[in-house]
Amino acid sequence: MTSTLSPQALAVIDAYRDIPYYNNKHHGIRMGFRTQVGKGAPGEINDEAHAFALAEKVDWPNLTSELRKKYLVDHHLGVDCSGFIYHVLDAEAKARGLDSISKSLEFPFANGLLSRLDRVLRGRYVENADVQTFAHAANSRAVKKDEIQAGDFVVIISPERKHMMLISKVDNTTLEYVESTEFGTKDKYDSGLRRTSMLISKLELPVQRLYYLH
Repeated sequence: MTSTLSPQALAVIDAYRDIPYYNNKHHGIRMGFRTQVGKGAPGEINDEAHAFALAEKVDWPNLTSELRKKYLVDHHLGVDCSGFIYHVLDAEAKARGLDSISKSLEFPFANGLLSRLDRVLRGRYVENADVQTFAHAANSRAVKKDEIQAGDFVVIISPERKHMMLISKVDNTTLEYVESTEFGTKDKYDSGLRRTSMLISKLELPVQRLYYLH
């Protein structure tokens, strides 16, 4: 039996197709807007880029996809792996008749008074939702290979790298996953959305599932 993300979630993935990867750890912006810290939704990122373009007298609406992506990279706009997955799973939750995933996520790594107030008063949930937050036992559980469904995520947590990839489709033998990544390329403009298919039997990384979605 095939399991696939909802059309709403797939539409969010498609909206990220020309948006590059961006990780705020390289710039260390504190308390910035979502778009400045790699956590923006596609529309927010494009609106921010359009604002930059207007100020610089750049014809943003008529730029090609390639030039738009380069413009985003040059202006430090994009999305990291967990920001990308947050917005896709948020759309998936709403398609299933649930509230935003912000209503269910626990934030064990950003649980101080100021962080809690920032989420409640300013709605800064996605800004605190990193790979370790999604993978924490308070938010998700491990999934066996024969249990994998669309909406589960693959995680890499090591001293060298913290990354996550979202499973968008799975059948009896094969899965497809999507990610926002710069890994594997030396070209700073060649980053962002990547789609990959693989045999489930070849998967060696751990898979997690949000409690909230099931």
